[in-house]
Amino acid sequence: MDKRIVRKLMNALGPERFSNKIVDCQAYSFVCNGIDFETKLPDLIVIPHSVEEVIQVVRLANEYSVPIVPRGNGTAILGCNVAQRGGIMMDMSLMNKIIAIDRENMVGVVEAGCVANDFFNRLDQQGLMYPIRPWFNPQMQMGAWVACNGNGDFASSYGTVGETVVGLEVVLPSGELVRLGSWANDKGFGPFVRYPGGPDLIGLFTGSVGTLGVITKVAVRLLDKPRHVIYHSFGWPREEIDGVSKAAHAFLRSRNICNFSLHNYWSLLQSIHLGVVTLPKEIYFVANIMAFANTESELKAKEEEIRDIGSAYAHDLGKDNARGTHGPPHYVINVGSYKLRRSMPKRTTSGMAWCQFYFYGPTLKFPEWWRFFEEKVSEHGFSDEKRGPHLFAWAVPPQALAPFPAFAYRPDDQEEVQRMKKAFNDIFVGLLKIGCTPYSLGAFIPVDQQRETLGSSYSLYQIVKCALDPKGIFNPGQV
Repeated sequence: MDKRIVRKLMNALGPERFSNKIVDCQAYSFVCNGIDFETKLPDLIVIPHSVEEVIQVVRLANEYSVPIVPRGNGTAILGCNVAQRGGIMMDMSLMNKIIAIDRENMVGVVEAGCVANDFFNRLDQQGLMYPIRPWFNPQMQMGAWVACNGNGDFASSYGTVGETVVGLEVVLPSGELVRLGSWANDKGFGPFVRYPGGPDLIGLFTGSVGTLGVITKVAVRLLDKPRHVIYHSFGWPREEIDGVSKAAHAFLRSRNICNFSLHNYWSLLQSIHLGVVTLPKEIYFVANIMAFANTESELKAKEEEIRDIGSAYAHDLGKDNARGTHGPPHYVINVGSYKLRRSMPKRTTSGMAWCQFYFYGPTLKFPEWWRFFEEKVSEHGFSDEKRGPHLFAWAVPPQALAPFPAFAYRPDDQEEVQRMKKAFNDIFVGLLKIGCTPYSLGAFIPVDQQRETLGSSYSLYQIVKCALDPKGIFNPGQV
């Protein structure tokens, strides 16, 4: 890297928020799940604490044609934002302010580095909630979550994270600062509506995984906390897999639930051992249902509908399993899951780690892609009497499931690690070929497979990328 940009960045940010030490760069090269793709250490790390500093860094990167990779807390594999071509890693952690909670417009405005946990707890104190609740980790940063267009609990009703965004502030690869949505009007009422006329430019950046610009501020819609919460669980034996997809389809059509989460025996095994979940012996699949209500009459009507739909397609398991695993409806993290994890040993299952998959599939095609996943996990030797294919899935309107299936492997066994890498590529590419679609783009999907799967939309993405980032400096290697 040109020594001039190194010197300029060091002078601009100071020694506390700049580093090119190898040990620091190694800390930003971590990728979950051991996914095997070409990567290298960043050449240096910068940690801006203002929009002005972000602009300064981006302009220098553009001037010297140096790759730049914006990064959140690195809590998951969705964006895989590691330095595939070296360059500058931009850690957004110090831009973590909660700027405004606007009750009049029911909008929250935060800096991109604001941790979901902090934001959600502030909302909870004011009787409000964010429409989506993360299941796996509440420590992701809001900007990164938007950039990956994530989801979680309540997506069945409110859609993905990207659909909650009403305004964005973004630094483009040129260093230009833009605000999108109604926020673009400097003399207007601020970020209160996403569509102020013209195309949906916010949608360019939700799911862009840092390839088109640096998200610096996010404005999202808010909800009042519900007065009543409904919990219910339904189950199916393994041979009744068609009933699972039919139930998911029916519940999504009703639009009266806020959450449909789907699990199987293997993903619930630890919860069963700890007494959090109790299952009849024959039950293999479990759906946990949640719904919100604000009046007693609404509560009774929704409870009745949930029982009617469930009884038509599934075995009624009552309320305790859903209540135990979901916890309160509006807090930052799935409280039941958090308590469960505190009880677990530090290593999940006899020193095993997880290889997870992120994609979307139609609800009624669930039997097809789940059987494929099960067969491949077994074929690659990751299914035996102690471990099997884990199922986590959330329903997303209008008729999709967002699954996070996984299998366990031993990270200390190099032979298993190599088999895991082969299995990942085999399974992920296979899922795309049978019709599923990626949850997020990234270097873990081979470029030729991205082209084949996304077709004309991939070509359009490249055109947009070239227009906004002609030097190709933003997160190169992702597309």
